[in-house]
Amino acid sequence: MDAPFRLQTIRIETKYWFDRTFGNSYYSSQVTLNWGMDDEASFCVPFHYGNPDSASYDIIGALCARYNIKNWSWAKLHELGIKKYTGRPIKALQRDVKAFGKEYEDMTLWEYWEQRI
Repeated sequence: MDAPFRLQTIRIETKYWFDRTFGNSYYSSQVTLNWGMDDEASFCVPFHYGNPDSASYDIIGALCARYNIKNWSWAKLHELGIKKYTGRPIKALQRDVKAFGKEYEDMTLWEYWEQRI
């Protein structure tokens, strides 16, 4: 399926919280496609269990599945001319991480793709 627009950049910001009681990490992310361009689109990945370092892999994997990019890697994205901007995950309080994942009117990655199809 063709994408509704050409994917040129991916910007991922992640915040995480470490639960010291049970030793688990949780994160939420904000993703911006075509950052700084006319067809910029943003969505969030809500608060959920997982290593914050794997957030970009999860997001990029989902995007590549959506755009039918097989056997993706950072090199493959670079070959296709897609620029990736990620920062170091930011440690925050649980309430801040939950709020960070809801900033785009509770639109999650999956709801975003449902609207774009």
